[in-house]
Amino acid sequence: MSRIYHVSSTDNGNHLVRANTPQQAVALIAKEMFKVRVASQDDIVYEISHGNKVKEVLNATQEELNLAGESA
Repeated sequence: MSRIYHVSSTDNGNHLVRANTPQQAVALIAKEMFKVRVASQDDIVYEISHGNKVKEVLNATQEELNLAGESA
């Protein structure tokens, strides 16, 4: 059963998304906001030299997403 979820982002404001799960709602907005690709060696060198650090996700699953307003 789908619901309408209110997804808020710090960059682009608020969004209303009809989806079956909150994860689907977030994924739709993320897909519109971000582009993802494997980092090249040049990307890594540039970003690290400008103070950015590699962020790491360890053993994450969809069930582990902590979304405000949703009980685990």
